[in-house]
Formats: sequence, structure tokens, C-alpha cells
Amino acid sequence: FTDPATGIPMYRVDSVRAPGDEISVGTVVPLADTFCDAVLDARATVSFADAEADEAIACNAAHRDRGLRAFIGTPIWVGGEIIGTLNFSSAEPRPAPFAPTDHDLIEIMAGAVAHRLAQDMAG
Repeated sequence: FTDPATGIPMYRVDSVRAPGDEISVGTVVPLADTFCDAVLDARATVSFADAEADEAIACNAAHRDRGLRAFIGTPIWVGGEIIGTLNFSSAEPRPAPFAPTDHDLIEIMAGAVAHRLAQDMAG
């Protein structure tokens, strides 16, 4: 969503499972401070095994400020529009890149989430 006061695209956490309490449901940060901006720009699944391996990714606040290193995320499509992302991240880098089957799995999960959201929106 876009902040009406500033016009800055924002990212809101609607569901989370994370160690500790640094990220909670309702957390709002600028979209540019997340790795999900790359998912929305690509309109497709994005993944990387270690943010430190790419200077453009390493300067993102998700890595720089929160120490996240590995990421996989995909759009959630409802009615032909992206309404959010499903993503997983870790402070630990992965020993190998995400495989095509990892991409398939997260896309299947996002499809299931989208189906449920569409049902909920329909009433």
C-alpha cells in the first residue's frame, strides 16, 4: 500500500512466524527496506542464497539493518493483481542457491493462499 501522507510505498506484515519479537503482525516499513520490492518489480519469484554476495542486495535495509541474508519470495495474485507476497528469509545464508523445486513449492503455497484470500474476499 502507499502511505497517503508521503506517497511512499509501504510493506505491512499480515502474518509472520519468526524467532523473537522483532517482527510482528502489523509491522509497517517502507517497501524499499524489504526484499519484497524485488518480487513486486519482477512480478515473479525472486530468491538469493546470500545477500552479501551481491552489492545491490547487501545495501538493502533488510540485510543492512536486520541482518537477513537468504530470501525467497513470490507474488500472491488475486483477480489478476498482486495483493502481497509470500516470502521466507533467514539470517543464515544458504549453502547453495534455491532450486527450481523450491520456486515451484513457494508458488504452490502462494496459489493456495491466493485461493483462500479470494474466497474470503467473495464473502
